[in-house]
Amino acid sequence: MNKEQEQIIDEVYENYVNWVESPENQNNKNEIVKIPVSKEDFIKTIKGNDEIVKKMGKRYCDKFSQEWGIHIEERELSSEERKTLYREHCMKNFWALKLHGTTLHYEYCMKDFWDLKITGMNEVDYEKANIPTKVIALIYQNETIEIYE
Repeated sequence: MNKEQEQIIDEVYENYVNWVESPENQNNKNEIVKIPVSKEDFIKTIKGNDEIVKKMGKRYCDKFSQEWGIHIEERELSSEERKTLYREHCMKNFWALKLHGTTLHYEYCMKDFWDLKITGMNEVDYEKANIPTKVIALIYQNETIEIYE
């Protein structure tokens, strides 16, 4: 996650901890107070992590995420999405590639810079160019922040 996403999660988690530790919740036996007990579990719960879903149920994770106004979606990028990212990479880095003489798909970038058609590329090529394989979206207060990994 990027710094902005981390700051949002830290803020929401701090609010959660303050709520859990508040005097009115000290004797509360409600499951929402007991779980999650750590920041890691908090993140797993708002992501709907399989481990937490098995333990608490999908409905619990959805309700918890909604209660705290934060949601994290993580998914793998399709080959077409990776191709689009590669195209953007080529457009941004075309001149840098040429100036620095790197072999990082210079021939593809040079061609694609003009016609924006990528042919003959595959997952191995995307890996060599460090094109991300997944996207993590954090949704908070009706704003979405995406990062690619």
